[in-house]
Amino acid sequence: MNDFVVGALDACLRFRVPGPEGAWLRELLGDLVVPDPGRELPVIEWEQADAGGWRLQLAGSGAMNDVETAGALAETLVAINSIAATSVVGELAAMHGGTFEVDGVAVAVAGVSGAGKSTTVAAAVLQQHGYLSDEVCAIDIGSWKVRPYHRPIGLRTAGAAAIGVPIPSPVVDYAFVYPWRVSAVGRLAESAPLGLIALVERRPGPVELVELRPADALVRLAALTLGSAGNERLLFRRFEQVARAIRVIELRHDDVFAAVDVLAGAVSR
Repeated sequence: MNDFVVGALDACLRFRVPGPEGAWLRELLGDLVVPDPGRELPVIEWEQADAGGWRLQLAGSGAMNDVETAGALAETLVAINSIAATSVVGELAAMHGGTFEVDGVAVAVAGVSGAGKSTTVAAAVLQQHGYLSDEVCAIDIGSWKVRPYHRPIGLRTAGAAAIGVPIPSPVVDYAFVYPWRVSAVGRLAESAPLGLIALVERRPGPVELVELRPADALVRLAALTLGSAGNERLLFRRFEQVARAIRVIELRHDDVFAAVDVLAGAVSR
């Protein structure tokens, strides 16, 4: 049995996963692994099911039976993201997006699933920018700093191919997403002040940045909040502050490396 602890923003989770899959999962999540605090923690556990596959316990959210390994990985990553976002709802503003760091300034790339957020952040890492987060962008309203959340970047097959990230011969068939551990190839950044939020959209043509007015930015950002169940008004007020204080743009492109260069230039000016 592989027993290890990961930190997900203000939450800690204990993992219990048997066999070679446990060692493989610990390696994938290595940038989140923290020392065991020696206290009771929410548990994510994989148990081999009698009918094959896995029976998952996801930190008290109930059991899932007969999930194949690729599906178990995908469900586990979703659970970590949800727990991370919920853990900071009392003090931070969390949204669906990734972040990278350029010369000490954080750039957030936000948008709906499949828009290319993770691919953009991964391309930034390959261009020697610092990695802050994927899937969850957590912003401190008092300091405007982004908190690091160093989960593996989730790359779809097409996204990985577009930026030249090879998907290795897998322990499983990465049917859902390939979790790319950044510390093996790039730099993990620490907390950094947020300088720009880019709402990403893939479309033909040159890279284009479209400035959004605060009111329009708020409408877009409010649809991307995380951990909002029961906290809608609180998070709306926080993102109203974000929209007034931080530059928000639409990023339109069909060349992810060129898009990263434009974003880096936008915060370096």
